[in-house]
Amino acid sequence: QYSASFFGTYKHLLTAFTVADIFLVILHEQRTVLVGTTHGVVTDTIFDDRRITAFYIAFQSVPFIILVIHFLYRYWSVRHPNLVALFSRKSFIILLANATFGSAMAW
Repeated sequence: QYSASFFGTYKHLLTAFTVADIFLVILHEQRTVLVGTTHGVVTDTIFDDRRITAFYIAFQSVPFIILVIHFLYRYWSVRHPNLVALFSRKSFIILLANATFGSAMAW
């Protein structure tokens, strides 16, 4: 059994994964996603707006960015343990949050 203190600041990354996935499930209900040789999104709701579709596509990139952050944390834990302390610094957290937000906004 794991406690909140056992996970430390890692629990925030897990929370980000959870929130992103829940949000994608809610958006997925509003969108029809076609998967074949091409990935496409079709507006098939009462909200026929390109901005909503763009937001949906942008938010699909967020879990991938969070996965990169997760990989970085795990890699540094094994190869460069001294760098793991960066994940506790407010400036580094802001940098990671901005990178995540910026990648979504690029869409």
